[in-house]
Amino acid sequence: MTLPPPPPDYEKRMPHCEEAMKLRSVGADVFGREARLASAAADAWLAMQRAAEGDGVRLLLVSAFRSVARQTEIIRRKLEAGMPLADILKVSAYPGYSEHHTGRAVDIGSPDCAHLTEDFETTREYAWLTTHGLPSAFRCPIREQTKTGSLLSHGTGACQSGINRMPENMSTEMVGYYAKRAAEYDRIYDLPERQADLQKLRQLCQSRFRDLAVLEVSCGTGYWTQYIAPSARSVTAADINEEVLAIARSRQPAGVAVTFHRADSYALPDFNGSFNAGFSGFWWSHIPKRRLGDFLAGFYRQLKPGSLVVFIDNRYVPGSSTPISRTDENGDTFQRRKLSDGSTHEVLKNFPSPDELRNAVGDSGSSIEITLLDYFWVLAYQTK
Repeated sequence: MTLPPPPPDYEKRMPHCEEAMKLRSVGADVFGREARLASAAADAWLAMQRAAEGDGVRLLLVSAFRSVARQTEIIRRKLEAGMPLADILKVSAYPGYSEHHTGRAVDIGSPDCAHLTEDFETTREYAWLTTHGLPSAFRCPIREQTKTGSLLSHGTGACQSGINRMPENMSTEMVGYYAKRAAEYDRIYDLPERQADLQKLRQLCQSRFRDLAVLEVSCGTGYWTQYIAPSARSVTAADINEEVLAIARSRQPAGVAVTFHRADSYALPDFNGSFNAGFSGFWWSHIPKRRLGDFLAGFYRQLKPGSLVVFIDNRYVPGSSTPISRTDENGDTFQRRKLSDGSTHEVLKNFPSPDELRNAVGDSGSSIEITLLDYFWVLAYQTK
């Protein structure tokens, strides 16, 4: 039988996932099937499993890579058994939308409970994961999923219910890094050599959004929101971290029309706003290259045709920028950063060229302007 199409708003909530082509065996899963993962995820999973075993904890692999064809078969069998598609999509992703397709998702089980149930939260395995954290190749989408044993996966239905997801290549370490860095984040704006450029960016934010209804994604501490809001008609600002949102709310001037929301920039909720401008400062560089198209498509869906879009971000300046520590197989670059508490974190940080910026906008924008300052770049255009 041919599968019925997903609900009209499904793609807004569940970004499309490409099927991985290069996979490695990581042994058998709990059902005796060969399990495969992308190389970095395979290394991370095996290392994590060994570390847990060293502590006397058994992390069971319930599910790893799953092809689109296999996902289609799962959905088809449930439909043939009489389950409504809406109920199926509460527990299984529609084919093409499961992160298991990417080879970067695993479902973990415990010997002491049924698989993919909230009983996992009562097990030693869950306690070990929450105590020790995850290697940087992994991320924990949301706590509701972690307690069922899903890592990097929306297969439990939690995201189907509209709960926020973390970006695919954003590890729990990276999310935790920005939460821990919240109180010290704005120190980056104190660097003496960047003051002339920063003044130009502040002036841009104060002038470009006058009388516009602005959607700001990944607003962080609201540093740029405070310069946009006084002249804008309204600002709706969103970020995944409550720690930075608390700072953002506290710093806005009185009498401005600003609302803040906790939301995932990759799966923005329907704000029901008539936005004719979009802005993001220092977020583009943290988007994995393979996810940039999905992010932009979701962003554009929130905006009216002809909206102004502005991105600002860092240029790589030797001697000023944190050195690149590694480049992965997708061309994404990473930095090792140290916080004031002494902890060190690996952070994805890309530095696109003007051609890469222009190509990313492609046919979705017109009147493209790219401005290169000494330490920053500005991309501005109109949506079509």
